[in-house]
Amino acid sequence: MTGSNDNNSFWSTSLTLSQFEFGQWDEPILVPDTPNLPIPPSADPIIPLPPLLDVTQLVHLRYRREILDWRDASIAKLSSVGRDSFKVFSDKVNDMLDEVSIWRSVFSESANEVLLKTFNLLVRAEVRNHAVQIRTLLVNQLSSKQNEKISIPELIDNWPDKTLSCIQEYGFTSRNHDEILSLLRILVLGDQGVVKMFQYQIIKIAEELIGKSSQ
Repeated sequence: MTGSNDNNSFWSTSLTLSQFEFGQWDEPILVPDTPNLPIPPSADPIIPLPPLLDVTQLVHLRYRREILDWRDASIAKLSSVGRDSFKVFSDKVNDMLDEVSIWRSVFSESANEVLLKTFNLLVRAEVRNHAVQIRTLLVNQLSSKQNEKISIPELIDNWPDKTLSCIQEYGFTSRNHDEILSLLRILVLGDQGVVKMFQYQIIKIAEELIGKSSQ
């Protein structure tokens, strides 16, 4: 009898679990009512922020950058031209000194009289021509963008020593070779030399153009 009761209890329990698993005795799930939340007011329209940089400023900065690039490239170009042209001139001086006879070395001419024409041809004209080309390049560059002729100051060919008086006390002889070239090198590439003279004018032109664009 005990075994029979245990079996009945087992099947009763199994039936109960089976019915629960198939949802026959599931209780309804109660979902709490959602409270009526207040509707938020409509958001204000987003006001666009003013641009950090307006178009006029961008145009000015682009123009300024263009002028400064021209200035820096021009200064570097003239320095290179000055060095190269003086090297050519120095080589020419060496050839000329080799051709000086013993008689002429005793009664030598003044170095500036002998070298002035060669100096003007190989150095002065070379630097001046490149300076003019540099200025013309900027005029054409700006005129093409603004559809009008741009007025830019002319470069002044104001050499500090047009007669090479710095070497006039030296006779044109081999023994004066180093002194002559050293003084002429200063005249061309020194702080007050002909290359610097054009570079200073280029800097001034750039400053004037940028200043006018800021007004």
